[in-house]
Amino acid sequence: PQPPQRRLCGLRGVRFSDRWYSLEAVLKRKKIRLLLYVTVLSFLLCALFIFSIMTGSMSLAPRQVVGALLGMEPDSTITSVVTAYRVPRILFAAFTGLVLGVTGGVMQTLTRNPLADPYITGLSSGAALGAAVALTSAVIPFYAVPVFAFAGGVALLLMALFLAERA
Repeated sequence: PQPPQRRLCGLRGVRFSDRWYSLEAVLKRKKIRLLLYVTVLSFLLCALFIFSIMTGSMSLAPRQVVGALLGMEPDSTITSVVTAYRVPRILFAAFTGLVLGVTGGVMQTLTRNPLADPYITGLSSGAALGAAVALTSAVIPFYAVPVFAFAGGVALLLMALFLAERA
């Protein structure tokens, strides 16, 4: 008779390469790794933030950027360039990336497909339809096109979800 095989994961622990580890040790290792990733990526984000403020049509030194951010820069031109143009642009780009990442995660969770995209649920087609309706209408002003695109995308997404639920 063959000896009983050990499970790879059980109440006793987790097996990695012929060694058993307690669940507490595995969870502690994962928490440390996550903390390390978050710390390194946070420092990288701050460094890229400062670097992107420094670059542009008017090159700035790191001490000028830090001085402008802290309000200790004597040159008002540098302070206005940093605070009025570059910082809002960078924050908006970071927020846009965050929103796109969350939206992609929601789309993948909704369809239970790691390769999901907006074309699967009809979101892109609805947005294109809403924008086309706004552009071809003579009564709707041009600045309302994004609102119509958003409304068309949401409408077709909700319609697709309703039809999928009934099927």
